[in-house]
Amino acid sequence: MRLAIFLNLILALIYAPPASSQKSSEDFRISPPDTRVVNSLYNQITLLDNRPDTSQMGIVQVGALNRKIFVIPEIPLQVQFDELLRQLTDDTALNGKLLLQLRQFSFAEVTGFTTEKGFCYLRAELYAEKDQYQKIASLDTLVYLRNFDVTRGIQRQASKVITAFIADNLTKEPASQEKLSLDQILNIDAIEKSETPLYTNDTLANGLYASFDEFRRQQPQPNIWVFFKKGVPREVYTVSEKGKKKIVQPRDIYAVVYEGKTYVSTDFGFYELKKKGNDFVFRGRVKTNADGTAVFAASFFFGIMGGLMASDASEVIDMKIDHRNGGFIPLEQGTKPMR
Repeated sequence: MRLAIFLNLILALIYAPPASSQKSSEDFRISPPDTRVVNSLYNQITLLDNRPDTSQMGIVQVGALNRKIFVIPEIPLQVQFDELLRQLTDDTALNGKLLLQLRQFSFAEVTGFTTEKGFCYLRAELYAEKDQYQKIASLDTLVYLRNFDVTRGIQRQASKVITAFIADNLTKEPASQEKLSLDQILNIDAIEKSETPLYTNDTLANGLYASFDEFRRQQPQPNIWVFFKKGVPREVYTVSEKGKKKIVQPRDIYAVVYEGKTYVSTDFGFYELKKKGNDFVFRGRVKTNADGTAVFAASFFFGIMGGLMASDASEVIDMKIDHRNGGFIPLEQGTKPMR
């Protein structure tokens, strides 16, 4: 038995491809659509790529050892979207122009005990281009796949989602009469924050916020009491009019503002949240192998660096709050070396 194992190992080493032949990146291509759209209002599309890192589209795992490599399309995305629109339309299409703003389009994979989990986070806006730009529709979703090997499957699913997003809106006029300049679209994050009390109020209201939506709108549940240990909240209670306390589980809390300080709830406890520039940031420990399909987990996966090089551990890193969904976006790579 030992001899057989030894021989198999030798054969594997002999016939394994040399390191120089291993591909350094994974291609991504949008799949051809299944059908065409009749009477499309648009036959031109311009891509505005506003992703935090336009040099790559996230990380996938390849080979028997699950080597992690970046997704980098061999054909530029603008060329792919031009071809997609050509395939989606026919000679009934009018001469309208579309602007597709990509704000997130990133893949990630994590390995479980027997299966892999694949994710693709998509955030995009579609505008009709005339003298200025009018929004037609928005896309903000997480594509999720669980299988033995998810790389090809998650790419196919993501391709279908972005194709459907464009196809479903080819016969639609803008949903809003508001007109934006290209400069406004480029700075859409700042505009969205300027419309949110969380980012415009000078001080945050004391109380308990069960969801990010409550936190964003600054509509807390009042009358709380917080027990601190080593300077951070350990237990949070609601207090009735008669003074009766009822403990609230951390998993049911998004954030707490108490005596002028703000704390965000994570799987590892509470961390103080501070305003830095036009963002809310904290330094804390966050899982890198979060399960499920919540955007809360997706935001962590698809931050500036992705945080995926250590797929079965936790990191103490600086994070910022995603102003649209409340997820945690890493601002650094973390303390562990890349694998």
